[in-house]
Formats: sequence, C-alpha cells, structure tokens
Amino acid sequence: TVACFLDHGVLRVFRSNPYLLPNAVFSAFACMVWLLVFFFLPESLPYEARQARRAAVEAAKELKLEEDRAAMAEEGTAEADGARVKATSYFSYASLTFQLPFLTYPSSVLRAMAAYALCVGYVISTVQNIVLLYQIPVSQHGFGLSPGTLGMLQNCAAVGLLVTQLCFYPRLVQMKGYRWCIWVGLSGVLIVTVPMPLYGLLYDPKKFAEVRMVPLVLMMVTQQAAFGFCTPTTMVWINR
Repeated sequence: TVACFLDHGVLRVFRSNPYLLPNAVFSAFACMVWLLVFFFLPESLPYEARQARRAAVEAAKELKLEEDRAAMAEEGTAEADGARVKATSYFSYASLTFQLPFLTYPSSVLRAMAAYALCVGYVISTVQNIVLLYQIPVSQHGFGLSPGTLGMLQNCAAVGLLVTQLCFYPRLVQMKGYRWCIWVGLSGVLIVTVPMPLYGLLYDPKKFAEVRMVPLVLMMVTQQAAFGFCTPTTMVWINR
C-alpha cells in the first residue's frame, strides 16, 4: 500500500531515495523542537545571572590572592613558601576550571550527564547494529534487506516513538516517576533486542515469506518506543 502511494507524482522521489522520508521527518521534528525551545522555553541561567556569577568568581579570586599575600607577610619564610605554593595551585585549578567549567558541577549533575551520554550512545549503537546486521545477504543466513526496506522499518519505528512521546510518556511520568520510566524503557529495549539471534532463524524468504518481517517490525517499533522513555528522562535529570 505504501509503495503504491509513493508511486504518484513528486512522491516518487521518496521511493527512489528510501532514506529521504525518515530523514526529512526527523529533520522537520528537529526544526519544530528548535523553534519551540527558542520562543517558549525560558532561560534557566539568564545573562544577568551569568554576569553576576562571573563577577562573584573574580571577587573570590581577588580575595584569595589578598589572603595569600597577607599570610606570606605575617608568617615566616617557610610559611610564605607554603602559601605561595598553595596560591599557585589555586590559580592553576582556577584556570583549569575556567577552561573546563564542568569540573565545578555537582557530582549529581555529572552522573546525570554520564547517564545521558550512555543512553544516547546505546540508542545510536543499537540502531546502527540492527541496520548492519539485517543487510547481511540471505546466502550468509542473513535477512538481506534492501535500503528501501530498512527505510520503511525506520518509519514504522518512528511511529512507535511518536506514540510514546504524545500519549504514554507525559502521563506515566506523572503517575510513576522518572526512575520508573527509564527502568521500563531500558527493560523494553533489552526484551526485544536480546532475542535477535532467534529472529535470525526466520531469515529464509522462501520458507517464511513476509512472516519473517513481523518480529523485525515489532522489535524496531518497541525498541524506539522504549527509548522514548529513556532519553527525555536523562535530559530532565540534567536540567533539574
């Protein structure tokens, strides 16, 4: 049905370029999100607060320098040398944190950022792994899927993600909480990706025809829907 729909008029470009449609959809969503963020999301650290924070840091540096100079003047030579070393170490750390400000973040924020990086990396690596594995030729006991078929599978997966974001995630966050959502999301991904070797038993198109596509579609839809519980939660943890 979809193939017949894409055979009309300008829609043929999506049939001849199977990855154009999913990429165009994702790009449109990204542009919509950017517009919503730019126009409607308030800045959590406005310019005035950043300037005040920078001024406070500079004032603390000056105060620390004055204290070290007073200690060097009042104490003996040995104490002055110790204070000088301490001051040097302080300014080395200050310059390092100026270049790498995340070193001053609370440990909870760093853990949340690490969780986000691991979650997104898991999403990307899982999708790429699926795409590569299912292109293995049938002669090598693979599914031998074409780029066009994989593109349609990605479109189906995008539907699962869309349904999660619009219908389930906002309500379940309010009912169960963020930790429950990310636990359910990761569990759902594992449940459908761990049996991938079993899906491979249906590789032969002569024996199983279109039936072999059923577990692949369910797996990709469920996987993306489950990931829809994970990545928003890690972003919320970073921004809270």
